[in-house]
Amino acid sequence: MGLLVVDGINDFFQESLREDFSDKSLLMLGKQAILCNKVELYVFAKRLGVKLDYKKLSSDANGQLVKGGGYGLPDSYSFFSALGFREVHAMDISPYENADIIFDLNKPQLPPELINRFDYIVDGGTTEHVFNHSQALFHIAAMLKLNGKAFHYIPACGGWINHGYYCLQPSLMQDFYYSNGFKIERLNIILMANKQKHSVMDCVSTEPDYRFFNFRDIDDAEGYKGTLRCIAVKTEQREVLTNPAQVHWYGLLNGDILQEMWAVDLGLEDEDTKIGIWGVDGSAKMCLDIISHHSKFHRDKIKAFITNDNNDLNSFLDYPVIKERDILNSEIKTIFITTFDERIYKNLQWLEQKGINFVLLSNYRTALIQN
Repeated sequence: MGLLVVDGINDFFQESLREDFSDKSLLMLGKQAILCNKVELYVFAKRLGVKLDYKKLSSDANGQLVKGGGYGLPDSYSFFSALGFREVHAMDISPYENADIIFDLNKPQLPPELINRFDYIVDGGTTEHVFNHSQALFHIAAMLKLNGKAFHYIPACGGWINHGYYCLQPSLMQDFYYSNGFKIERLNIILMANKQKHSVMDCVSTEPDYRFFNFRDIDDAEGYKGTLRCIAVKTEQREVLTNPAQVHWYGLLNGDILQEMWAVDLGLEDEDTKIGIWGVDGSAKMCLDIISHHSKFHRDKIKAFITNDNNDLNSFLDYPVIKERDILNSEIKTIFITTFDERIYKNLQWLEQKGINFVLLSNYRTALIQN
């Protein structure tokens, strides 16, 4: 478990240029290795204009040396302290790497004192080793304060045989965090040749960084190791976290572009908008989440969710749920069909003669992909 210059170290340097860490707390999931020697780390920071307290940088407990130099790898506690963090902690299943918080991320319940506790959480290659991976994600979300950030650098694609239990997909992070009140700042896969090593000098080059690729741009990752990088911000405080339904928003982080289009197509800026959303599943919820962040959205503009299943006639997200046959008795003027099943629209198409408009998720295929 460790942070490289090409991912975590650089990201925290950039974050330090925007944020004051002096009142911030940070939790490492597993005590991270800082995979850059002390001198290179300091030179890199100076070239970026980052304030890094050289006096606080100390070698790690194992005294590891970097080839070609006599300076040990900086201890991760000292690295984050040198960046200015007020508190730095490490969580692990045992104290063998000097973690100060001992907790198994597989367990279903967090200690109460860890809930809403940290401003930053770093997963530099830990959660892929946790058998109950979804539980680990729920714990991360719960431990973060409002406006806190999770930084993940975990195996993706090939090249990580038997490294951990899982090689993870970008859509997992995107769907989980978006479904639980987070905004995603960065989400991509960094590809590195298995035998290729990069020095700090590569990372301060003024040339385009050829090692960074968006996950949708590369089809053939043979011969590479992919690191899934995700930076997610907790923008809502939710008491209950939910399992996501996989709706792969292709290249649209947080659905911002979809929100822009749907605001027009659904008439969100009109005061007398009356919308019905077809569906009571994760896809319907995700579509609602996207439009609900629009500045002109008001919950009263959603008149009901619509279903054709008698078993689903309970309230959904505190909205009324009605059957298809009751649409004409409602105030609904626009129906948003949040499924790719074209039969739904064909069954309801006759309502167009009654003055009801339709917005179909399937019309946005160029903006999203269904896996």
